[in-house]
Amino acid sequence: MIGFWISRPEKVARFANQMTRVVPAMYRPSSIWQGEIMRRTIALTLRFFGLLKFDRLARLSSKYPSTGELPEMDVVVVRDGDVAKWACLTCPGGCGKMIALSLNPTRRPKWQVTLDFWNRPTFKPSVHQLNECGCHFWITKGKIEWCPGGRPTA
Repeated sequence: MIGFWISRPEKVARFANQMTRVVPAMYRPSSIWQGEIMRRTIALTLRFFGLLKFDRLARLSSKYPSTGELPEMDVVVVRDGDVAKWACLTCPGGCGKMIALSLNPTRRPKWQVTLDFWNRPTFKPSVHQLNECGCHFWITKGKIEWCPGGRPTA
């Protein structure tokens, strides 16, 4: 039975989409979290079986995270209502610093983040750390893609 689901990821995606509509609204923690927990769990399971590839998953939050509460695999998109304000992530280069990217379209520098069905983030433009770490990378569908010469030397 499990082989049926593993061999057909499109069926798993359809099933997950249907399940988010079945759960009554009163059992959902908040409108921000609609389906997010279930999608995250299924995405991590698919990653375990090698059917979905990503390094980072996004989660939505209404408050800015502190450095200590930001897991390495998470990208936190801070929202105020329907307006995305910040995208926060831990530096993938190993320095452990939190990177906060402004999503405000009137501010410079600014980034855009889009999330797919599984909450895998895609950032535009690239992220370039100007500190001692010196990382320069793209995040596309949750995968970190290093720019030439952008990976820090060990």
